[in-house]
Amino acid sequence: MNFFKGYWKSILVCICIICLSVLNISDANVHTFLGADKVVHLLMYLVLGATLTWESLAKKSKTLKLYLTAIIFPMLFGVAIELVQYLWLPQRTGDGWDILANFLGIIIGFRLVVVISSKL
Repeated sequence: MNFFKGYWKSILVCICIICLSVLNISDANVHTFLGADKVVHLLMYLVLGATLTWESLAKKSKTLKLYLTAIIFPMLFGVAIELVQYLWLPQRTGDGWDILANFLGIIIGFRLVVVISSKL
């Protein structure tokens, strides 16, 4: 229960990402630019990486636990979602470029919070 209390914002972000990842958006008639979905992936995982980092730092996590919680977990989470889309959601496609955008978002979110928190 203490875990949920300490990471409730990150859990909420994960739930939002899951919901957005399983929606059938092919019927949405939205005009975007080429690569817009990669920007969305980067931003979603930037928020997740930043939130996990912030909550981990608030819990005074040691360096290894911080990396596992704020970088490794969301990377595995992103890969798992892409695999689910590829294997079981015919209306969605798993994409290696999405995984790369996820990873970049996680790293950017992590670094932003680390730099900001070091200034406080």
